[in-house]
Parts: sequence; C-alpha cells; structure tokens
Amino acid sequence: MARCERGYLCEVCGQEVEILTDSDLYLRYVLGEVPPEQLHLLPERHIRSTRAWPSTSSIRPFRRSAATASSPRKGLTRRSLWKKKNG
Repeated sequence: MARCERGYLCEVCGQEVEILTDSDLYLRYVLGEVPPEQLHLLPERHIRSTRAWPSTSSIRPFRRSAATASSPRKGLTRRSLWKKKNG
C-alpha cells in the first residue's frame, strides 16, 4: 500500500494516527513549533505516546478569577448582548 493510503504511523506504537486531535505533529504545528515545510519530514506520534505532553488526567480545571466572576457581562445571554450592541 502507498504511504498516502496508510496515513501517518506513530513512531512509538506503529499504529495509524487516525484522528487529527490525537496527532502530536499537528499540535506542535498549531503551537508554532513545526514550520509547514517540515510537516512531511518529521515523525508522527499519538499525543498519548509523547512524554512531553501531560496526560489529561493530571490537568486540573481552571478556577474563575475574581475579575472574571465580577464581570459586567455575567448573566447576560448572547441575544441580550446583541440587542444592547445593535440597539
């Protein structure tokens, strides 16, 4: 089979990286760590296979800061904001 028919294979586990959101290479590209000219030259990995990224189980949810909690837009809907903006 041609490479384009197989997709990109993870260099750690050897399985195909089927979903874009599982791609370490795509994440590094979006973050600006990989220039577009290098995409086809660099190895692919699943995000879960990369030690550089923390697992989602270790990420704590964000807390609201005092500034966000007292926002003047708190409690407003999109419709009410649109009416306020457009008269």
